[in-house]
Amino acid sequence: MKKSLIVVILYVMTQTALAKPQHFTMDGFMVIEDVSNFSGGIQAGSVVNAIIHSIVSYDFLNTYNSQIEVGILGITYTQNQQSYTGASQKVSNLSAQREIRLAELNYFQDINSWADLRLGIMDIREYLNIYDLPKELINSGFGTNRVMSNSAVATYPYPGFGAILNLKHANYGLGLAVFQGDPQHQSTLFHHGVFFLEEAYLDLQLQDSLKSKLYLKAGFWQYQQPDPTIGNSNIGAYLMAQNVWLENQLREVNTFAQIGYGPNSLNNIPYSITAGMAVRGLIPDRTKDFLSFGFSQIWLRQKSPEVVFELGYKLVFLQYCELKPDLQYIIKPNGNLPNAFAGILRLAYNINGHILQKH
Repeated sequence: MKKSLIVVILYVMTQTALAKPQHFTMDGFMVIEDVSNFSGGIQAGSVVNAIIHSIVSYDFLNTYNSQIEVGILGITYTQNQQSYTGASQKVSNLSAQREIRLAELNYFQDINSWADLRLGIMDIREYLNIYDLPKELINSGFGTNRVMSNSAVATYPYPGFGAILNLKHANYGLGLAVFQGDPQHQSTLFHHGVFFLEEAYLDLQLQDSLKSKLYLKAGFWQYQQPDPTIGNSNIGAYLMAQNVWLENQLREVNTFAQIGYGPNSLNNIPYSITAGMAVRGLIPDRTKDFLSFGFSQIWLRQKSPEVVFELGYKLVFLQYCELKPDLQYIIKPNGNLPNAFAGILRLAYNINGHILQKH
């Protein structure tokens, strides 16, 4: 099955690639950051993370209504920040081991006006289980719903092989996904378990003076893992909401909240809740900057809950560059350590098609 599946994927991608692309572009980002634990946790100390994540997309929209994405992820680090804070919710969502790996290699097909399919290696967060606003916050507690951390989810730093079928009509839709259960080893496909995710979403344009938009998501996931050395089979559910108030073209206020529940007694994190807000254009003449605040709490079995408060600012300069100072206060890291105070200074360069692009 593994060989035949790979052959089918390569055949489809090859046939598409033989067509002349109507458009191709390079996107992604480069990041370097200093992550410091000032007090509490295990010990005080700092690490440096450096990330290069580039994605080249080839569109064949006028020929097959399809797209191929190829991405490379390069990671370096000195030492994992968890060695200092000890927090289950990593202070930096970019903490990872040093390596170069395939981050994106997938095929997208627009089937018709209400259905599309994406197949290959990808990060599940890019398409399901997250909104734009949590991406402004750096702590990992605001990324993939924390009850999923009991499972090997195909997300950064280990994107994995999977498929997403998206069914949509007007302002609502349904996403159906299946991913390999051991994404750290991309060649295993489904031999080391399988992860299923079903997510329904609804986008509403509210009729009020602020011209606000409300986005809702409800998801249910199942993780089947036959190898206990990798993880335990479990299930879970989550609810997510984001509201966007567009005060004018220069200022925007976003709020979000999400809750997660994993009923299985094997789940180390049975409950999670996060909430936050971000304001764009708070300072006059700084319409692309974001001020963000977030709160995240996870419940740990037989331990005290771990709580994170985060305050950050994104300063955009030279069109493609960002400077992100960030402060975090963590109550009971890992449920049993002294309260920690941490900070991050992140410099990012966004590759938004300006380096390589053809229309």
